[in-house]
Amino acid sequence: MANPQTEDGYTRIANELFEALLRADLSKRHLLVVLAIMRQTYGFNRTMDRISGSQMAELTGVRRNHCNVAVMQLIELKIVKRDGRQIGIQKDYDQWCLASPKSGLEKSQNGTTRVVPKQDYDSPESGLKESQNGTKSSPKTGHTKDSKDNSKDNLKDSSASALEQRFNSWWKHYPKKRNRGQALKAWKTITPDDELTNQMIDATERAKRSASWFKDKGQFIPYPATWLRAEGWLDELEVDIDLPAATGGACATTIENLNQLFGGTGEGENVRRANGLSIGSL
Repeated sequence: MANPQTEDGYTRIANELFEALLRADLSKRHLLVVLAIMRQTYGFNRTMDRISGSQMAELTGVRRNHCNVAVMQLIELKIVKRDGRQIGIQKDYDQWCLASPKSGLEKSQNGTTRVVPKQDYDSPESGLKESQNGTKSSPKTGHTKDSKDNSKDNLKDSSASALEQRFNSWWKHYPKKRNRGQALKAWKTITPDDELTNQMIDATERAKRSASWFKDKGQFIPYPATWLRAEGWLDELEVDIDLPAATGGACATTIENLNQLFGGTGEGENVRRANGLSIGSL
């Protein structure tokens, strides 16, 4: 028998903030993600924390990639704020932007807004069912996928184009350019905004200077799709490879070895000779 007690831990939330979330009329998925963020922050007396998609999936029962998408949309709505790798609730609800076109909001008759996230029809938590003629319909609204107007199609095309442009910006920096199609598919699942894209680029540049990526000419660099699916931009790699210094050290070693080979020790010596061949000054 369940017997929860506040002595075992509790999440303290201001009633005003909680009521603002109720009035926001969020979708079930977005509300679950918001509650998960509150649990991982306010539940530990913190306002922000680094929360992975896997943690949210475990708390909410929603797939990890769906949680990641929901977080990006909530950041766009300014309900969730980001600071580096940490996220938290924007408690100043006057800043919430519930009319963001990117988040797929629709206007109700009473003037309120509701988030309508992109759904996965094969997902058990999508809330959609298939009709007899093969179209997908919502049990609440009865709308089908064929009822979308041209403006929504244009908005979708524009978003897809912007998403691929962000991918191309990151792809230029990633050193192992393999399986681009799979990487792009993983990118579209995450749907990074400009801020997260810049974070990914910065993380890639840092990783390129890490021992694990520099070792054996990059043999251990993960494939791009693998790195994206594993949320590699959140990894904490030690940047202990100083590329300019390493290069200079290699050159110095090479010069020393050649001097020993050809018997040269004087710094002012301009020409070495070995077996009748002239060796230019190093």
